[in-house]
Amino acid sequence: NYGQTYDVRVRAKTGGIWGTYANTCTISLSAAAPSPQLQASYCNIGGLALNSYIYCTAVGGATDYRYQFTDFTDATVYTRTRGNYYTDFNLAWVTSPGRLKYNHTYNVEVAAKINGVWGAYGAVCQITTQGFPTPQLTPASCGASGLLSTDKIFTTSVGGATNYQYRFTAQGGGTPFTKFRGSNSTYYVLSWAGLAASTTYDVEVRAYAGGEWGPYGTTCTISTSQGFRFADPMAESQDGTEATKFSASVYPNPAEAGSTPYIQINGADGQKAVVRIFDIAGKECAAYTMQPVGEEFNAQMNSFAELQSGLYIITVTVNGSVQTSRLVIR
Repeated sequence: NYGQTYDVRVRAKTGGIWGTYANTCTISLSAAAPSPQLQASYCNIGGLALNSYIYCTAVGGATDYRYQFTDFTDATVYTRTRGNYYTDFNLAWVTSPGRLKYNHTYNVEVAAKINGVWGAYGAVCQITTQGFPTPQLTPASCGASGLLSTDKIFTTSVGGATNYQYRFTAQGGGTPFTKFRGSNSTYYVLSWAGLAASTTYDVEVRAYAGGEWGPYGTTCTISTSQGFRFADPMAESQDGTEATKFSASVYPNPAEAGSTPYIQINGADGQKAVVRIFDIAGKECAAYTMQPVGEEFNAQMNSFAELQSGLYIITVTVNGSVQTSRLVIR
């Protein structure tokens, strides 16, 4: 323990036998445990994202560290225990009494736990988070055309975001409508939005981070294909009803002839999924019956050796609802 003086004697083991202790020496530990603080390179810095790491100085014998953040604006105090002796800390781990916010300055103090006892907080450092980032569709998704209902669009990520909101506006006077992603995933399956075929949409995205919504980012356009609502000609339901509770896609796409691509089916846990492959003329080339397990189910699809280079239609039917995607074999 810190603040204690100890008598120390040492003996050695030689040839399997312990010898006798030698003379006594004394050692004294410092009066109080050292108080950690943010490392110099992280003290008084700005431009941090809400998932940035900061590091404190290490304290010998420490088994845990506690970080305290005090909002410079409203004096709200946030605390989070690291849970082990590592000195790194991610700002996204702060959850009580809420999450840290963008465009705020915080006083940061760190305490160490030694021999089961928490020591005093060390010197105060300041950190400042960056302005709220504005996400937008990635270059690959911005301006994409000929999209099917099972295609995905992707957005740039925002550090610490726990949700994204997409705003769609049909060009030519359409009324804007919004859709939530419901998670921190940066992709969105178009079937979830209920878009129309052969239509161009302006798409804007904003992120939810630190308990608040940021501004919408730069507008991008996407265009749906004429066959946006393509229905499986062999499905039990022939009304072209779009599935709203599951999505399916095949990867890699394009795929090599003779390979064994994967299919991913989301949101169909415990249900039967019928997967069919059609050539461009509508002839069925292969069929599978699968039982998805988990919200994000992945499985290999065989029988591709006989498929020639070209475009194929993949349909997935769950409870009469159909998801359709395109697969290119090269």
